[in-house]
Amino acid sequence: MENKVALFDFDGTLTKKDTLAEFIKYCHGTPKYFLGLILLSPVIIIYKAGLLSNSVAKRAILSYFFKGWEIDVFQRKGEEFAKKIIPALLKKEGIERLNWHLSQGHRVIIITASVENWIIAWTNDLGVELVGTKLEVSGNKLTGHYMLGNCHGLEKVKRLKELDIFNASNYTYGYGDTKGDIPFLNLSDEAYYKVFKS
Repeated sequence: MENKVALFDFDGTLTKKDTLAEFIKYCHGTPKYFLGLILLSPVIIIYKAGLLSNSVAKRAILSYFFKGWEIDVFQRKGEEFAKKIIPALLKKEGIERLNWHLSQGHRVIIITASVENWIIAWTNDLGVELVGTKLEVSGNKLTGHYMLGNCHGLEKVKRLKELDIFNASNYTYGYGDTKGDIPFLNLSDEAYYKVFKS
């Protein structure tokens, strides 16, 4: 008997906006967010030109805004964001599909490049699993580096394989919206790309 597993990307698939940007605004305010983007513009321009990887560009942004933060403060802000902000960012169609999988008794996993700290309170409330980017902590403070690498592209496949998701006993549904999702969608039995409009 096959086990049904639904794999959902988060940003852009289940949400209307990128949660990294929204989390930064939540923590620092919109003016400081845009000031940071101006200061980081060389990195962003090089990334947009295709000369810098998604992982390196995102690490530079995370490091600029959060390096040196105490993990307890960062986690608390993440929990607040998950409760107060995420619900308003969700796509109705996406959440309806996710809830359908839950109603069928399927295993549901959110597989995201976003940092787990600002999503996990939401996934815990929903009763679904979360696999995302983890940040390195040293001396109770964020170092500005990843713990296991950015959960994007092939890294998503690696994490899912570590959970033994793509085995013969599982039937997988995959949902994504960017080229970073293509690797895990290609391994899914049913793949859905950019299907949730609102």
